[in-house]
Amino acid sequence: MVVGSENERREVAGDQAITLLREQDGLCERLEHLQRVQRPLMSGQDVCRLLSGLEDRQRLTDRIVQIGHVLAAVRQSWLSFRETLSGADRAEADALVTRTNDRLGRLMESDARDMELLSR
Repeated sequence: MVVGSENERREVAGDQAITLLREQDGLCERLEHLQRVQRPLMSGQDVCRLLSGLEDRQRLTDRIVQIGHVLAAVRQSWLSFRETLSGADRAEADALVTRTNDRLGRLMESDARDMELLSR
């Protein structure tokens, strides 16, 4: 599968895509942890810790975006890409995509609630 920008075309094999999906899922898990740590800091006086946590979250988010760019072509032809995977890899890829999407959805909902709290 060819992925990347026009300036950076490269092949992503099934095992590379699975590796990237695993990394993306792990990054989302770390983001969830940082978000849980961040919430109590929002109302406290420890601004330095809050800013440090937000900086960490930004780094994780930047990496998730990078992975998303690499996997863009895979996503665009997901059904045909899935067919190139073994049954076990297909099941793992589906589970990773579902779990990552669920995590990202929860993160966005929680961030929206946090923004609402801060705007009061």
